Amino acid sequence: MAIVIKNAITYLPRDIKLWDLYLLGSKGKNSVQASVGVRRGMLQRKLQQDEWRYNENQRVKEYLFSLVQGSAVTDSFMIVPIELVLSSLRSKLEDAVDNSEKETIQDTIQDIKTDSEEGVEFYLLDGQNRLEYPIKRFFENDLQFYLTNQITKKNKSIGFVLDDKKYSKESFNYKDLSSDEKSLIEDIEVIFAIGREGEIDEFIDDLIDDNSGESWNDFERAVTSLRTINYLVNTSLSKGKGNEPAFTQVLKRVGKLSGDYHQEKKGYHKIICELIQYDLNGHLRLDYSTILDETKRDKIQTSFNNVKSFFRLLTKDKQFNWSKGTANVFATKEMLRNFFMVIEVLRSGSAGIKLNFDDIKLVKTIYDDFEKFDSEKRDRNENSDEYMDAAGQLVPKPNTWIWAQKDIREEVLNIRKSNITQFVNDHIESWETGHVFKRTDRNEVTPNIRNKVILETDEDYYSIHGQPLNRFVDDIEVDHFDQFGRGGSNDISNLIPTTSESNTARVK
Repeated sequence: MAIVIKNAITYLPRDIKLWDLYLLGSKGKNSVQASVGVRRGMLQRKLQQDEWRYNENQRVKEYLFSLVQGSAVTDSFMIVPIELVLSSLRSKLEDAVDNSEKETIQDTIQDIKTDSEEGVEFYLLDGQNRLEYPIKRFFENDLQFYLTNQITKKNKSIGFVLDDKKYSKESFNYKDLSSDEKSLIEDIEVIFAIGREGEIDEFIDDLIDDNSGESWNDFERAVTSLRTINYLVNTSLSKGKGNEPAFTQVLKRVGKLSGDYHQEKKGYHKIICELIQYDLNGHLRLDYSTILDETKRDKIQTSFNNVKSFFRLLTKDKQFNWSKGTANVFATKEMLRNFFMVIEVLRSGSAGIKLNFDDIKLVKTIYDDFEKFDSEKRDRNENSDEYMDAAGQLVPKPNTWIWAQKDIREEVLNIRKSNITQFVNDHIESWETGHVFKRTDRNEVTPNIRNKVILETDEDYYSIHGQPLNRFVDDIEVDHFDQFGRGGSNDISNLIPTTSESNTARVK
């Protein structure tokens, strides 16, 4: 009786020349279509540019030096054939019971088929940073080969032997090498570990467990899974079909995104997911059991669309300056989160007026008022009662606005919500009179209802003298007794006839 390991994955090791690896992963180079691609989000995380290019490309130089010297050739490049990924996804599709899960898998299959049609034969699981920064940059003459000893501060050298003649070089560019020297480096062999068997989930787990770079955080692990929210956000942040420019346009101008919120840690993805979480249930702290729940696909899709509409609202009509090289629009991620909450108050109707995203015409006016509100709260002289002395320093008192900015626990977040609701209530009237928003045809009455209202009375409701309506001469309008945005409805009992002249002249 044979015993096997369930769900095991197997790799076939193969040697590949460095130049061939470069060609396989370089679309369009020497008329060769890229055969090795990446599908970041499902099978990869973000490129670790800062890690690899820190301290004047120190890590890049170290890897390239060790590669040429021969000590790095055992670092394998893990790839999986695109057909194996498709086969695994088709198997998952057959086993899927929930319709929402089926839709996500089907969408992913279609995307991968598109990659295949464009020439991709393999997905690179592990090694994208090594391929992208040292190898590609060197062969494309964007990286000079040299490595400085961190102790002696002298450049290390690589020794060559040509016709029994020994010589060394401390630094060089690929283009300046002789043909023999080029061939020597091009022919360096590295290991290709080609996936042969296994399911897509096992390959993803293996990628996370064996990744040779910086460790993955919990969020990176969660969002690499094949789930609706990951598919939506990854697609919107990609450069291909489904890209949503508003996301990156705004997020590039948010200050102090570091740690788990750094772009290379999928920080953009995390911020979007947090806002989706807030739209779903009023929380910012991610609950993976909620956002990764495929039975909630429709709700997640709706919340994603709301978040997308928020970002589009910020970028419409060029009210903000999103151009490169200018100061951050949002000083911190907290200001972005808080402003999302401001718009949510307007959308919820809790301030007395319920708006759609399209109703908001001057979003920057709202933000300028909010920024002023926040700035005044931070002024220790103007708001001394919200600060206390602690060891000779003024610090925010517990349960105050500024105090609540350093945490997203539910009880702390509620303090933010309360302050934001009060802020909106304090400004709603000036925004309405200043035409900051304009309610759309949600409050327009159907012709049939309009006619019924007009036929029920001959009186112009807003006329000072209560003069009768002339249905054949007057420009008759139908208005709401209780305004639509303040809780009124389109029910016929809440509708009143008037003329356009009276409606314009009246004082509401």
